[in-house]
Amino acid sequence: MSVKRKLNHVGQRLVELREELAVADEQLVYISGLFDEAETERVVSATPLAVREAREASENLDRHRRYREGLRFEIQQLLAEQDRLLEQLV
Repeated sequence: MSVKRKLNHVGQRLVELREELAVADEQLVYISGLFDEAETERVVSATPLAVREAREASENLDRHRRYREGLRFEIQQLLAEQDRLLEQLV
């Protein structure tokens, strides 16, 4: 595959990942709110159900944070690849 073609592919993938990251950021705000509500309910009611729901909300929040960080890492990798390919064109 030619350098220009690779650059085009990397650029398209970067657009896709940035869009996906924007959605993940919005979801993270929402999931954080759910966690805050569950944590408040756990503290106020201290029932086993509230404790379980807070734990599940915390796990979901952690899982989503890891997903978001994976997207950010992939974007960084692609930006480095894009720089490398641009240097080949010069």
